[in-house]
Amino acid sequence: MQIVGESYYWWDSVSTYLPTLCLVFCEINVEQGPRRTQIKVRLKEKNEEVGDAEINRLRSSCAALSSLTDTYGIVRANYVNHDKWFKTTVFCADPPNVERVLQPICGVIGDPYDDRNLSLPTARESPNYRKRTTSLADVPINTVNYHTTVVVKFYKVGLLINELSLPIVLFKATS
Repeated sequence: MQIVGESYYWWDSVSTYLPTLCLVFCEINVEQGPRRTQIKVRLKEKNEEVGDAEINRLRSSCAALSSLTDTYGIVRANYVNHDKWFKTTVFCADPPNVERVLQPICGVIGDPYDDRNLSLPTARESPNYRKRTTSLADVPINTVNYHTTVVVKFYKVGLLINELSLPIVLFKATS
């Protein structure tokens, strides 16, 4: 693995001109209500190029991922495609889990996974949340420990297209 030298800002996973897949994972063992995580990746096609055939292909590819699970954690991984047309950030429990999750997702969008495009910032563990330390009015502090790892299961995929007001649901788990 190596560090990608350019800024991730320029290849953000959500853009105004390229369709984006939003993959949602949901917690399996629910204690205080289900926690959800998401991974966003862009497609190569432009909005006008995504037709019925491409949507059907994406639906069947996403259905093949129905048994995919992830162990969410505080290890941050940045993945930038070699052509720099998409970037995504994934939080997992450990680096092998990042690769196990990203490989099939890259297959869905038609891009071969390359571990040389993956970088792991190792200076510190960096969870992607902010937590209040004092209560506000009558709202107590959230006591959930976000530093624990959480096993999540592939739950839903939405296709975000710029001209559409709602995402196209490509896959939703039945249970």
